[in-house]
Amino acid sequence: MKIAHYWEQQEQRWHDQYLQAEKTIDEMETALRKIEDLAFKHIHDAAVRDEVSKIVDTVWRGARS
Repeated sequence: MKIAHYWEQQEQRWHDQYLQAEKTIDEMETALRKIEDLAFKHIHDAAVRDEVSKIVDTVWRGARS
């Protein structure tokens, strides 16, 4: 019984950690999109806008080799 209870508690901790990680990722995505939108509102140079898009895409999707 003690072992089953331990594993139930451990599974709950893992689940709580997973939910916190998901929340953090969602907050980061939201912040990244807000930064991108703000940059697009204030940057009129097409080359710079393209570079901002590349940076956001790299951060979001990860660097591809």
